[in-house]
Amino acid sequence: MDDGGGRQFREAWIEGVRRHYPGEPKPGYVAPWEEMPSWEQESAAAVHGQVVAFLAASRRVLGGPDLPALLRSQGLLRGRLGGSAGLAAGN
Repeated sequence: MDDGGGRQFREAWIEGVRRHYPGEPKPGYVAPWEEMPSWEQESAAAVHGQVVAFLAASRRVLGGPDLPALLRSQGLLRGRLGGSAGLAAGN
């Protein structure tokens, strides 16, 4: 089943919560994809789509490197977009 990128967004979300949330997050904040209600899965897929559209627009506006490449070059993005991507600590 195609999740529209929602699962990828959720994995990045959970990573961010675990890294930045003080203390122990509520279970719903870090619930795995399979345990999320369908409305929340649909919302995650919609946000993923918006991020992808923003990154595509950034490529057109910058006229060269896309936003992830630009952020990586400035040390603001580590990893690859998706999966375990994230903003560098302290930024």
